[in-house]
Amino acid sequence: MQNHLKSIICILLLSLIACDKAENFENNIDGTWELRHVKGIQIAGMSPDFPPGNGYIIKIDGNTYQRFHKGAAVSSGTFAVIKTELEIDGIKFPFKLDFDQATDTDVYAKISGKKLILSIGSMASDGTTSTYERL
Repeated sequence: MQNHLKSIICILLLSLIACDKAENFENNIDGTWELRHVKGIQIAGMSPDFPPGNGYIIKIDGNTYQRFHKGAAVSSGTFAVIKTELEIDGIKFPFKLDFDQATDTDVYAKISGKKLILSIGSMASDGTTSTYERL
């Protein structure tokens, strides 16, 4: 009976830790992010790097987002954060962003320091990984 109780307590603690991780991510993702680098889908002769002030922005507040291209709003909506464990092109993504739009595209996310890394699949299958920097 005591071992059974210990097992239940361990499961509850692990669940709380997983919830805390998702909550921390949701709190850390809030803010304004500007595109700095795109890996995959390169155009010949163009740099995959984007300088500060390029205008490719994502603004996130809670579960809402707005995307801007060169200062013009191009999309907005809501999303949910789903905990996952997926490795794409050598990067471990702990979260999936489930956007409100009807789309088959899975977006995986990771925050590393002041960088938000978003991936829509492996480069081997025409996916891309975009790195944004917090402004």
